[in-house]
Amino acid sequence: MEYTAFFQPESLAATYTTSYGLVSAVEIKEQTVVGDTIPVYALKMTETVNGRETYYSWDYFNNRPGGLYSFAYSHPNGGGMQPRKLTGDVRQYRFQNRTFASISELFRFIESPSQNQALGSDSITLETPPFLCVKYPLSSGSEWLTTSPPTVWPIGKKVLGCVDIQVPAGTFACAHILWRYDVDTNGVWDTNIEMHDYISQIGLVKREAIIRGIEVTGYENPTGIGTYDVSRVMELQSTHTPD
Repeated sequence: MEYTAFFQPESLAATYTTSYGLVSAVEIKEQTVVGDTIPVYALKMTETVNGRETYYSWDYFNNRPGGLYSFAYSHPNGGGMQPRKLTGDVRQYRFQNRTFASISELFRFIESPSQNQALGSDSITLETPPFLCVKYPLSSGSEWLTTSPPTVWPIGKKVLGCVDIQVPAGTFACAHILWRYDVDTNGVWDTNIEMHDYISQIGLVKREAIIRGIEVTGYENPTGIGTYDVSRVMELQSTHTPD
């Protein structure tokens, strides 16, 4: 579920207050090889917004000693990241000096920064080096860098502790992981992006994210109409293991 808050000016709320549903289905499709020699599991993600728009993408993961890594990706139907020409009532969204055609594109940029160049491509792109998504063991206080320059800007993760999380799929004992960002690469973790993952033995159970100070631009106001914050909460609805 996604929702908005803290509009400046407040009159912006009349047009931009939103709340909508996003359903994501993740399937482990097969074991395969990428880069000729790297064994991976191919995961297909299908996302449906408000029961209408559907997108799908592929990601390739596997464990290595010490952690779970992302090795490659393909986004044949992931939408585009190129800014649109502003005409009529078209709106765009600016964050950290980058422009997006939709809030969904902005969230993809935050969650998978290296992958945006390949949106709309059938090709499998290798992560070089692979991203360390989860460092084992998941002990309280553990920290690691998921990404670092020059590939993309730094993303660090830290285990804050363990907590029981209740979602529609049930109640799970989870490690609480904080994502930290340095988009402007100034050596200081940003305060306008906040993301929390809750990971159990079966995988990601819940994700909470907030992006603060998103600028809205339009045809008549290319320098900006105002700003607002967007929050997104994703929860595990169900799981299924084939017979």
